[in-house]
Amino acid sequence: MAADGGLQLMTMSFTTRTDGPMNTKRQKTRRPRLTALVAAALFASIAVTTANVSSAAAATDKWLCAKGGTASIANPADGGLTNVSVSFTGFVEVPSAADCATAVPRLGDPTPVRLTEGVTYNIHVVNQAGFAINLVGVGLSGAPDLIGIAPGASGAYEVTPVVPGTYMYESDLDPRHSLLGLHGVIVVDPAAGPTSAHGTAVSTYDTEQIIVITEVDVDLNNAVDPFAVDSLAYDPDLFLINGQTNTTNVQVPPLVVDPGERVLLRYINASPANNTMTVVGLRQELVAFDGEIQEGSAVGVGETPLDVSNVFLSAGQTADAMVTVFGSPGQKIPIYNRNLLTSAVGDNGAQLMFLQVNTGGLTAHSKIYFSLNNAVRNMGGVVIRDEDVARWDGTNVTMFFQGSAHGLIDNGANLADIDGVDVDRITGDVWFSLRQDFPRPGGALDPSNPHAAEWVGVAGDVLQENDVFRYDASTGLMSIWLDGSAIGLNDLSNIHDINGLDVDPVTGVTNFTTNGNISPFHNVPLFTGSTTTFGAMNEDVIRWTPDVAAAPSGAGSLSVVADLSDLGLAGENIDAVALTPTDVMFSTTNEYPNPPATPDFDRDDLVACLGHQPPAAGSVTDTCFGPLSVQFDADTLNAGGIAGQVDAYAIG
Repeated sequence: MAADGGLQLMTMSFTTRTDGPMNTKRQKTRRPRLTALVAAALFASIAVTTANVSSAAAATDKWLCAKGGTASIANPADGGLTNVSVSFTGFVEVPSAADCATAVPRLGDPTPVRLTEGVTYNIHVVNQAGFAINLVGVGLSGAPDLIGIAPGASGAYEVTPVVPGTYMYESDLDPRHSLLGLHGVIVVDPAAGPTSAHGTAVSTYDTEQIIVITEVDVDLNNAVDPFAVDSLAYDPDLFLINGQTNTTNVQVPPLVVDPGERVLLRYINASPANNTMTVVGLRQELVAFDGEIQEGSAVGVGETPLDVSNVFLSAGQTADAMVTVFGSPGQKIPIYNRNLLTSAVGDNGAQLMFLQVNTGGLTAHSKIYFSLNNAVRNMGGVVIRDEDVARWDGTNVTMFFQGSAHGLIDNGANLADIDGVDVDRITGDVWFSLRQDFPRPGGALDPSNPHAAEWVGVAGDVLQENDVFRYDASTGLMSIWLDGSAIGLNDLSNIHDINGLDVDPVTGVTNFTTNGNISPFHNVPLFTGSTTTFGAMNEDVIRWTPDVAAAPSGAGSLSVVADLSDLGLAGENIDAVALTPTDVMFSTTNEYPNPPATPDFDRDDLVACLGHQPPAAGSVTDTCFGPLSVQFDADTLNAGGIAGQVDAYAIG
């Protein structure tokens, strides 16, 4: 299958599913070792014609060099105090063929060849390995290259990915090629962008970690002629994760993440053995094998990932698994091979790395959702009103929820001002409260509003300021999430207006602040049916815990999550709140402190108590890990500054 000029061509395309979800374990033959994959189950024979050459010329180019290298692996025999030198042959991506001369391959390299769904690529391979090689995409389809690329020659393979996900590529002309290190990772991002592994809601992630599982037989790799070594005598003695073994003195670099973050773990089993990956103490949502959506899931929307503690990987298999991180600041959560393959006695030299929980606060990839206070601003050409929820991604402001598109329109008599908000970044659902009572769109007070159907599930003619409403992004319908009157909050001249909001949609727990104090004479019950009253100040963060998660407005109880007067905010009114498992973040309705002193926060800055701790036994004081700190300066949102004009925050 050689084209003119000796160019080796193989057309590859990602398998397009037309008959619903596929279980890759059933559809694909798994191999006990990394042997040649030329079975029809994996590759369809496609004739190479002159048309392939012309289409290849118009494709986007990617370049891979195959060349020898030397890896220095921490010696597990002495806990990593010395190194083991391992010869290998690997692939490395470069900008052009000319860069192969200086390129340095890495054993077990987790750096992916990144492709985009629907784009046609020419993957050029420059062979400096010293022996003939080819390129095979495990889990991809196309015409197999049984001839390969000669030493010192170059070849090209055409691929048009149509199924996003994680894949492995390798050379398989000889079963020892992949054992020597000739393998790598392909990540296909959805056309919409790399914030979702498969362009679906459940595969939306905040950050990703590629985890390549490999093993090394040092005698094979360091042999003068590895191809004179019988592959059946393969006996690995180093077990690696991303090219390194975890020892007492040398650890695989951890992934630092925030509490509550969704992490996409892209597993690649480049080992000839089956392996099982575990994240200690956390469940894994298994969304795909070899790029194929997990069986039992609907493609696109409504899919149900498999909830597992262990991810079993056959040889050559990849998997995409989602983990939501929970843990205390600084905690290290192990990710390891449950097979417990170790490189020395004493369990030293394991396939192990860590998720390390950040010490708190926002990071560079945190997203800010916000609403304005009785204001209209033009931000980069996007007009944001106080009934809208906007999103700041660190660079641009975009409209996330436009109030007027849902009937929340300032009619001159009432302000449809959202003053409390929370967002589910996965589903797009929005929870919000209003600064004051507002006619229900389509109700008796607003009968001509064209958005009546959207609000049909909300009873009454007035949207009250002490209620929390939910916008369901999948149905486009509104509902009451928390009926303030049902839990004892009264519509009392804006006193019990909910003006800070943080929701847990799984448990039904709603954290909020109020515009005024909840005093004993307001007769708000401590729990449903109780004659004992509840009291809180407007600088407190209050928690409503329903008895039944599916009934947020049913029976339940109130408590104070954070008494911010303990942190010096006795004279401030909290008007936005956002919680993480370790932090309490908030903004105030006036400058802090009042009168100004040091530290000095603007009234709409997002301020954090990092590592918040409620009072310990015998104490009455809330504490933080350190002084209150500004996590986000609202003036960043607009070149002209909008100080005093943000009254609702959510983070994602």
